[in-house]
Amino acid sequence: MNTKFLVSLGSTLAASRLAQSISHMEADDVLRVVGLARRRNYFLENVALVGAGALAGAAVALLLAPASGTETRERMALELGKVKDATVDALRDAKRQAPGLLQQLKDSTKNEISSTTHYNT
Repeated sequence: MNTKFLVSLGSTLAASRLAQSISHMEADDVLRVVGLARRRNYFLENVALVGAGALAGAAVALLLAPASGTETRERMALELGKVKDATVDALRDAKRQAPGLLQQLKDSTKNEISSTTHYNT
């Protein structure tokens, strides 16, 4: 009788621990075990690299263009001014959007914490 009780108690504890460990698994954990994984999106990084390459190409084209030094410097100053203006505009837009993104991050964090807390109870 005592042995059956201990075996029953041990299997109950093992089953509860197994259920607890399974409940914390996510899709990425399961995919990783079978050798599959979600791929990270590199789109923005690739766009930035293409932009940097275009800027470098434009700079080289200006330097190698058959024009006088004065004309080349004026064109480079004009193009750099355009790049500066575009950068200032992008930073201004990012500054304008930052509070909304911060609030969205706070909301998603609160939702994640509340769902985790609710899930564990």
